[in-house]
Amino acid sequence: MLENQAEYDCALFVTGHSDYDHGKIVADLINTATRAFTRARFPLLFLLFLVPIPDFLLDKVVFLLQAGSAAVAYWLLRLLNVPVFQQGFTLQLPTLYR
Repeated sequence: MLENQAEYDCALFVTGHSDYDHGKIVADLINTATRAFTRARFPLLFLLFLVPIPDFLLDKVVFLLQAGSAAVAYWLLRLLNVPVFQQGFTLQLPTLYR
C-alpha cells in the first residue's frame, strides 16, 4: 500500500482514485494514449504534407512521371494509327507540323 501521505495524495491526484495499483495506472495511460492517437491520427498524418520532398527524390519522381506520360501518349497515338515521332519526352505529329 502507500507508505506516506504524499504518495497517497499524488496517487489520488494522478489517477483520480486512491487505489494505488500500478497495473491499473499503466492500463489507463495506455488506453488514454491509444484513444488520443486515434483521434489525432488524421491531423498528424496531414502534417506529413508539410515536409518537403528532397530534391534528389523529387527529380526521380518527375522524370518517371514525364517518361510514363510520354510513353502512354505515344502508344495511344500509335494505337489510333496517328503517325507520331518520339524524341525523348517530345512527340511530333508530322501531319500537323510543317
